Amino acid sequence: MPFSTGTANTPGELLSAINTLVTANGWTKISGETDQVPVSPKSARYWRLLWIENEDVNNDFRELNSIEFRSTLGGAAISGTWSTPGVASGAPPGYFRSADINDDVFWIKLDCGSPTIVRECVVQCQTDNESPRDFFIQWSNDDLTWTTMFGVNNLSWVDNETKTFQFDDGYLFSDHISSTQCVRAGYDVREVPVPILPYTDSFSQSCNDRFIWQAPGYDANRRIYIEARGHFNAATSTSFLEIGISPEYDSANPYLGQQIGGYGKVFHLFDVNPVTYWIYMNDTRLIVVTKSGTSDYTSSYIGFLAAFATPDDYPQPLFLSSTSNDLNFLSENNNRFSSMADPGDGCAAVRLWDNSWNILENRGDSSLANLYQRNITFWTWPFHVGSTFIGSWPNIVVGDYQTFDTHWLNQQDPTNQNDVPLYPVLVQNKTYGNIGALQGVFAVPGSTLAPEQVFAISGQNYRVFPNRTRREGCNWFVVREN
Repeated sequence: MPFSTGTANTPGELLSAINTLVTANGWTKISGETDQVPVSPKSARYWRLLWIENEDVNNDFRELNSIEFRSTLGGAAISGTWSTPGVASGAPPGYFRSADINDDVFWIKLDCGSPTIVRECVVQCQTDNESPRDFFIQWSNDDLTWTTMFGVNNLSWVDNETKTFQFDDGYLFSDHISSTQCVRAGYDVREVPVPILPYTDSFSQSCNDRFIWQAPGYDANRRIYIEARGHFNAATSTSFLEIGISPEYDSANPYLGQQIGGYGKVFHLFDVNPVTYWIYMNDTRLIVVTKSGTSDYTSSYIGFLAAFATPDDYPQPLFLSSTSNDLNFLSENNNRFSSMADPGDGCAAVRLWDNSWNILENRGDSSLANLYQRNITFWTWPFHVGSTFIGSWPNIVVGDYQTFDTHWLNQQDPTNQNDVPLYPVLVQNKTYGNIGALQGVFAVPGSTLAPEQVFAISGQNYRVFPNRTRREGCNWFVVREN
């Protein structure tokens, strides 16, 4: 199956790497920004002033006498179509005043009609208390993904004052890593009315890095749509891919994880520093593995399972599994934060034939390093069998639920030829038994293996990965690579 490997410095770079692989192999990109260059000059069709807060933070109106975007410093205003999310009187670029927006984020957007360079923005306020204290100037190629070019906070005004904001050639906004490494934090003004996510400051939330792909699936009636949005939190040294999946897609619905018949969201955690990635894909599923630092491997599986029936009989065994169920810190000590093959409670879900989504529960929410949950409904075998038992090997069900020492995968030794068995990773249910298998993913007794080790069986390569920083023999899986 097609795969790629490399390094990424930001969520946007990882998303772009995924996009490069999948679109070269039959997938369709519905939306997503591949331009990772944030430095001025930037040519884009859409430009906006994203208005975060007033000079008077208790005032719920937005008001300006005029606003202009210019291609040259001191030059003529760019013409185009202006819009705002609701104005009570007037219209940009001339005088306007918003209705009471009750602290919602507000923006003033110019559609230039074609890609246009902007180097300057000129704003004349009306009354000082309804003027922008905190704002961004942002660009977009598709009117969906926005990138910050310029930002201001704690600005003060006097009535009818004119201010000019310049970002001439070579200007780079401080949130970005470099002139070729763009940081888009993941905040989307269509979804959340005010900045609430815990990033380094209120500004780093206000641009979004979101891709949507259509995979071929089995046929036109059995496709999948994958949504992935990047987040970035320098304060906690954590990057995120927020992932959703659906069998259908409605372009009028902008909300991540709320597509028709879909599920979202789970979170793939990785470092803010450069990470190594491995991406595996086929027509029906996507696998992403990243290595943060020298030892922390996180993984995600998004797509169809290999079902125990033909697609005609069972067309929708969809599976979504990743590191976490929320925007948690990469360094957080929690048994729940696990791998795609052995997911924690709430970090994975499977879609059954009745279109219901059901949570998997292998690992509990606990600071204890090794804790399998007891008497659960959905799980992945062979890491779990739906029940656990404290005991000594071999008088156990699947392993001591307080330590991995007696887990049966931890007790298997290689043969004299140093061979180990591979077991398909199965999604199972207490009532229905086997639901499906993770395509190309296998559990392996890993006590003698090394991370990233590659071995061949009948000319087929398999790459070995551990579950995060865990190294016990029951914390390993392999992915079929070529």
